[in-house]
Amino acid sequence: MFSEPTVFVVGAGASAEYKIAVGDSLKFKIADLLDLHFDWSELTRGDYQIVEWLRRHNQAVSGSHKVSDQDFKSARLISQAMPHALSIDNFIDAHRGNESIALCAKLGIVKAILLEEVSSRISGLKDEFQPFDFASVADTWIPRLFQMLSEGVSRDDIHRVFENLTLIVFNYDRCVEAYLPRALREYYDLQPAEVSQIMARLKIIHPYGVAGRPDEIERLTIPFGSSDVNLLDASQGIRTFSEGVGDATIKSGLTDALSSADTLVFLGFSFHPLNMKLLKAPTNNLRRVFATTYGLSKSAVANVEQSILQMFDKLDPRQTLLDPDERQLDELEMANLKAYDFCTQYFRSLSSAVPVIW
Repeated sequence: MFSEPTVFVVGAGASAEYKIAVGDSLKFKIADLLDLHFDWSELTRGDYQIVEWLRRHNQAVSGSHKVSDQDFKSARLISQAMPHALSIDNFIDAHRGNESIALCAKLGIVKAILLEEVSSRISGLKDEFQPFDFASVADTWIPRLFQMLSEGVSRDDIHRVFENLTLIVFNYDRCVEAYLPRALREYYDLQPAEVSQIMARLKIIHPYGVAGRPDEIERLTIPFGSSDVNLLDASQGIRTFSEGVGDATIKSGLTDALSSADTLVFLGFSFHPLNMKLLKAPTNNLRRVFATTYGLSKSAVANVEQSILQMFDKLDPRQTLLDPDERQLDELEMANLKAYDFCTQYFRSLSSAVPVIW
């Protein structure tokens, strides 16, 4: 369990440990899904489900049950442009205001993420009544997080397991929501109703939504890895960084979590300027910042450090001051590690408990 208010900011690099496509892999999967080709009225390339929901969308708008010319062109444009794009979100941002491109791109994102959940290392969790080999994902970050949470917490105190923790997850997938309920149930021998009550205490924020928004954390509106979905409805549940966060509840949740945080952890995060701007909040209580910077150059790491210090109006703990300044952090750690390795090596720094080393 965490002894001080702690916020994890989780990015795509963390999902990669579950074989969820991120970055270039994700954008090229979306490109394939939106590479629409027809032989007369028969679809020969591209994703049939996306085409069907584009047809239904056009029927609701114009009465014609076919893909509109504009949506067809938008889908093809997205597909052809992906080799040039830094990411699908960047491409949408370049065409901000184009509703057809936003629609097609979001349909592609949702379908791609759902397919990634199906093929992920935790796809077996979609059936809650089937056994799952948790040892097969012991080398990923969420089990380590669960160990931090559960160490020292008895079944009688299970209601406190998520105390002092907030997760800000920038990813569209539901890996956290799929893993934690099953882990709780099996570790503490809980009934489904008990798991529901405990999961309701978890503070988890998806600034840009997810592929199937949870009504209750442990019961997803679209089951993890499902293929039988209303893609139009699901696409309305996600936003891109250029659109920002429209939900006032999410905005206030971000501010509340960050303003009370003692420790801030960036895990698999890319430090995109728009995402960093979204996290800007008063942080008078912030004393420690940790970040994974796997694969970044020394100059890039230095830029990340300065961005963090400037954004939160903090001073480097290595800086020598003539007089004490409450803005000076106690710790600022940049770790050239992947998410699991970070959670293992920094276990004692983050948790009040002693880690179990396998």
